[in-house]
Amino acid sequence: MSNKLELVAYKLFEDEMKVRLKPHLMEIKAKDGDDEFFSSIRNCVAGCRLKWKTMHKDIKSEYLNQAKAKQSPANMDVNEEDSLDPDSAFREFRNQRFSNKTKPKEKDVCPRSGWDVFREKYS
Repeated sequence: MSNKLELVAYKLFEDEMKVRLKPHLMEIKAKDGDDEFFSSIRNCVAGCRLKWKTMHKDIKSEYLNQAKAKQSPANMDVNEEDSLDPDSAFREFRNQRFSNKTKPKEKDVCPRSGWDVFREKYS
């Protein structure tokens, strides 16, 4: 997936597939148990990726158009744009976290060594 628009389109497709597959997965959980349920979830996620890669361009373009329509109001509002991009939220958190760690450097924090005293006395 090359660009941001295609990622949003894939996310729309994946969400639609989750809604469609939820009843089937819940039925598997009730019948076969948790292990089979988790295995089926992994298969569904991998199936979504494979289906997206092999999907016909006409259908993909339909999802891309939906993504364009969804992103156009997001460009107007900064808060919605930040919620779509988890990387920017991470960067902001990291910068805030590391900006608090900068401490002013204090000189003469450690005690003077004998060598420092000798140098000071005889230089």
